[in-house]
Amino acid sequence: MHSKTYTLSTSAKREEVFTFLARPENLPRWATGFCKSVHHEEGHWTVETDRGPLRLAIDAEENTGVVDMYAGPGPEQMEVFPIRVLTVGGQTLATFTFVQSPGCPDDVFQSQCESLERELGDLAGLVGGGTVGVP
Repeated sequence: MHSKTYTLSTSAKREEVFTFLARPENLPRWATGFCKSVHHEEGHWTVETDRGPLRLAIDAEENTGVVDMYAGPGPEQMEVFPIRVLTVGGQTLATFTFVQSPGCPDDVFQSQCESLERELGDLAGLVGGGTVGVP
């Protein structure tokens, strides 16, 4: 299993970046390679992806800046996508750790990482600019 951590550094306020990322309805605006659409029904969120629908949950804690996104085919099969939003040296720094799922081929993981890198560029544009750091 592998993981890669990407960063977004921006002059946008930490609270604005955190709030934007913590809202499931914003996912199709920035995670365009993953999320085609998202909707809330029967008490939970569903993300439409190229591979079909996935259940989505977000556990966000503003005080710590933690935004844990969980996605999977059902509530017992959710994988985490951890995000941390911090203020460092007057800038907002958001870290995104992408973990290779068990059984996920290396080439698929690499493709997903490349997609995330593009998506973070899109996210930078939505929050007023910034730079994306890649591993």
